[in-house]
Parts: sequence; C-alpha cells; structure tokens
Amino acid sequence: MQNRLRAAVLCALVGATVLAFAFVLLSAVCAQDNPTADIRVLVDQLDTPNAKKDTFDKVVKLAKQDPRAREYVVQKLPQMIREPNSELWLDAVRLAGKLKAKEAIPALREAMSRPPVPAETYFTFGGIWRLNGDIVAKALFQIGEPAIPAVATLLKSEDSTIRGRALLILRNIGTPAARRVMADQLPRETDRENREIIEDTLSKADTSPDSSSHSNTPVRVRVGGPGNIPEPHLVNKVSPVYPADAAAKNVKGVVRLRVVVDTYGGVKQAVAVSGNPLLTDAAVQAVKQWRYQPILWQGYPAEAEFDVEVNVAPRK
Repeated sequence: MQNRLRAAVLCALVGATVLAFAFVLLSAVCAQDNPTADIRVLVDQLDTPNAKKDTFDKVVKLAKQDPRAREYVVQKLPQMIREPNSELWLDAVRLAGKLKAKEAIPALREAMSRPPVPAETYFTFGGIWRLNGDIVAKALFQIGEPAIPAVATLLKSEDSTIRGRALLILRNIGTPAARRVMADQLPRETDRENREIIEDTLSKADTSPDSSSHSNTPVRVRVGGPGNIPEPHLVNKVSPVYPADAAAKNVKGVVRLRVVVDTYGGVKQAVAVSGNPLLTDAAVQAVKQWRYQPILWQGYPAEAEFDVEVNVAPRK
C-alpha cells in the first residue's frame, strides 16, 4: 500500500514538473512569435506624464536588438512626428535620429518648417554647430546620407534661416554627396552668412563633426548667423578717449565696428562700418583693448566675427 502511495506521489510530482517546463517553453515560444509585446508597453509608457527617464533608452536598446521591434517603432514615428503638440513629439524625433529611421525623413522635413527646438537643455557654442540647438535638424543629420535628397529640397526655401539649417545638416553629414549639394547651392545662395557656411565647409578636406583633422588656421564664425550663434562674453571693456579734434567741433556719437576676436579672447581686428570719421579712430583704439571669453567651435578654439557699437563722447 505504501509503495503504491509513493509511486502515485512521484508520478504527480513528475507530471507537475513536466507541465511547468511545458508552460515555460510555451511562453518563450509565444514571446518569440510576438516580439513587439515589450516594445508596445515601453512606447505606451513614453506617452505618460510620469514616464521614467530610462524608458527612452530601453526603447532604443530593444529596437536595436530586435528587428521586428524596430519595425514597430519606425512605422509609428511619422505620425508621431506630425503631431507636434503630443507628449511623444520630442521622443519621436529623438528616436528617428537614434534609430536612423529613413521612414521618418518626410515627416522630419515637414517639421523643418517650424522654428527650431533645442535638442539639449544646455549646450555650448560648439554644440550649436553640431545642431544641439535644433532637434529636428540633428535627427536628419543622424539619419545621414538617406536624408540628403530631402534636405536638398529645403535649400529652395525663400527663408534664409531654413536654408541655413539645411546647410548645417549637410555640413555635419560631411560626406562627398553632402558637399556636392552644398557646392551646387553656392552660386544660387544669396545670404552672405549661408555662403560663408558653404565656403568654409568646402575648404576642408573632411567636414564630419567627428573628424580629428583640423587646420592650423582657426575657424572663423559669424555671430548671429544660422544656429543663432551667441556673442562672446565681454570680460574687460575700455572706454574711448574723446578726441581733441572732435571736442573742438563738438562732434560726438556712436561708431559701429566690425570686430574679430581671436582664439585667446583678444580683438585682433576692428574696422569702422559707420560713424563720424573724427570718432572712428578713438573707437578702434579702445575696442582693440577689449577682452572676451574665448569661444569653441566643435570643441576647438575659434575666432568670432561680429559688430559692436561704441559711444564716443566727453566723459561726464
């Protein structure tokens, strides 16, 4: 009797073990047949106000690991990007860049018609040129060569700012195909600052943002150009000496100068753009003594060109 009971218990245990193993195996098979289950949950979580900070990274990681999960995400991106008021819009644009989603290119091109939205909460001067101040443009740059035809169409815009943003995308892509588009645009480009972007890009053998080869000649950038490049911070200002000739004729006023700040923050060049000739020399001599905080472009020291106004008048 006891032997029969033991045998029955043993059979029950074996049966339960087999059932448990079969359940685990069936679950694994089902998961393989439905690989987007986890990605659906994660994407839904992105659309919640209390989404965890690592949810976006989990979406990217899973989409890169599983082609079917990636397909699920990239097919949703165009519609998400075309809804700029959605909670998901920023994440959708970032995902398009991170996943190099060609499917999102038309929607991103449409989004370029709206004002730029920063890609980073805080970014440096060099970050502006790397498109950290323009999340849509940065996504198109990250997608790379497949985005070039769409970006090229933006160069036909009558808005010089949109053309400038497109040129910065091409500059950052930095491939021969991107440079050819820029070269074709040069004779048609009417905006001086945009022409400077093209000329500076074409003058370099390698214009990719990760390039380690940089000319010994510092790059010169124009303040206030495409990317809204900020003026360097003034750390030391010298007032002009009021000229005796101007005092004799009771001449005073504002002189406008175009200055170039070198990579050490000193004023290497100051040229009068407007103002009374009796006052311009005094303004130039004063501004040449000004000191600025040096700026960086793509992590390297750069020269900055911009205009300043100097009031030349008797001291009170």
